[in-house]
Amino acid sequence: MVRVTLAASAGVLLEAGGLRFLVDALHGEGNYPFSRVPETLLAEMDTGASRFSNADYILFTHDHPDHYTPRVVERYLRHNSVRRVLLPKVQWEDREGDLLQLLQAEKIPWWRLGMARGAAHGYQLQPGVFVRAVGMQHTGARFADADCDCMILQVHGKNFLFTSDCDYMHREAYAFAAGQPWEAVFVNPFFYHSPQGQALLRSELWAKHIFVYHVPFAGEDPMGLRALVHQDRSKLTAALPQTVFLTEPMQEFAWE
Repeated sequence: MVRVTLAASAGVLLEAGGLRFLVDALHGEGNYPFSRVPETLLAEMDTGASRFSNADYILFTHDHPDHYTPRVVERYLRHNSVRRVLLPKVQWEDREGDLLQLLQAEKIPWWRLGMARGAAHGYQLQPGVFVRAVGMQHTGARFADADCDCMILQVHGKNFLFTSDCDYMHREAYAFAAGQPWEAVFVNPFFYHSPQGQALLRSELWAKHIFVYHVPFAGEDPMGLRALVHQDRSKLTAALPQTVFLTEPMQEFAWE
């Protein structure tokens, strides 16, 4: 069985092949127009009683506060055991000081991702389980200078693609995806709404399931993304019927 559970924004718990992956799911910073991981869920993780507790692998696509907060990762690691942490490239080294000290002191295995644009690197997490990071430009003119890893997880032959906030305007950047049997592809609302993104989802990124995530929760949506998602739910699902919209706290979807 494969199961996806939303933590907040682009943060999900992916359960596949008997393993659990937290992807962009440990953040808690304010002054950003996306929902933080609820404190109730973070507290639940602290107890070890949550499916989010003691994840096998923790991964991050880029260093933005709606994806990655070092102090929240540090908090998680003080209460949970993990096999490995894959950190993003950071803008300011001192942002991670306490977290890096903890990783070293507790001898927690970790790698640094953050590929240059156009570069890619693969890692074997364990036999049959691989992650590949592909460096891309962050979407949006405001973040033209920011980078983002498009992340591929292969779990015992099943391929999952997290596009996070990666640019979707340059189709050639997704040439690596052509011909892959995608089990699931995760895209944000702007990607899904745009003609360029839709073209990718009908070709290179055709998947068994398309997850639209990175949607603020009700009452936390100053940009009106929930309305955009509601509009696309009615207009586009006929053409992309495999779409699943993740919009609510702890919403989950499972399949065989």
